Amino acid sequence: MKHEENTMENSVSMTGLDPRLRGDDTRGSASEELSDIQDYKKAMSDETEDIPLAVVDRLLQGENPLKVWREYRHLTQQKVALTAGISVPFLCQIETYKREPSLKVYRKLASVLKVSLDVLVGE
Repeated sequence: MKHEENTMENSVSMTGLDPRLRGDDTRGSASEELSDIQDYKKAMSDETEDIPLAVVDRLLQGENPLKVWREYRHLTQQKVALTAGISVPFLCQIETYKREPSLKVYRKLASVLKVSLDVLVGE
């Protein structure tokens, strides 16, 4: 009898739980598991890039990220400007903090440098 009461208490106490915690909703946990697997594969893929310490140091010292990444990628101002569809003087002004480009231009520059937008405009 004591065993039956204990079982009854356990089943009653579990009814208030989220269905995913009870194991009733396999869809939620399966989609979470799939998401976890995708996140793991992305993290372990070759899509990520190791950033050299020299680049990190320059960024931490406050150098313009656009210039740092351009030089790290061994790209000239001419090549970046041409590919992004802007003038070399405008690019130079961006790199020296004399002008602020539009978000559209930042997106093009990020694409040319193969970095995410937040790398160039992040704070």
